Amino acid sequence: MKFLKNLLSSAETKRRKSHIMNLLVVAAADGKITRPELEFLAHVAERIYMPREEFLDVIQNPQDVIFYPPESDRERLDQLYDLVCMMMIDGEIDQDEVIRCKMFAQRLGFRAGVIDAIVEHVIDKVANHVAREIVFREVMRML
Repeated sequence: MKFLKNLLSSAETKRRKSHIMNLLVVAAADGKITRPELEFLAHVAERIYMPREEFLDVIQNPQDVIFYPPESDRERLDQLYDLVCMMMIDGEIDQDEVIRCKMFAQRLGFRAGVIDAIVEHVIDKVANHVAREIVFREVMRML
């Protein structure tokens, strides 16, 4: 049933589920998922127009979600930005979370040679409350 469900899902559904699953993995990297992390997951799901039942399906059945890569640089950056925000939401930066963000950056399609610089740049900008669009422009120049 799981195979058939994944096969019949649209590309957009797969991308949304994959994005939420990636965030869930980062949230769980420190061994716990906090209320603010769950709230951020719900916020991102809403922002990407994910139906509530689809969101709950990912939360309740994360093992059923497969990685589905984004198609554009904008989408890759958007997902990486969300991953960094998730990592920083509890006010602590756990090294396992940083490692996972870098791993996801590679899976998202960023070149290995720029991943460390990009992730560190996004961490710095998020910590300093720089607007998302400004961060995107800056990172695009790094690509």
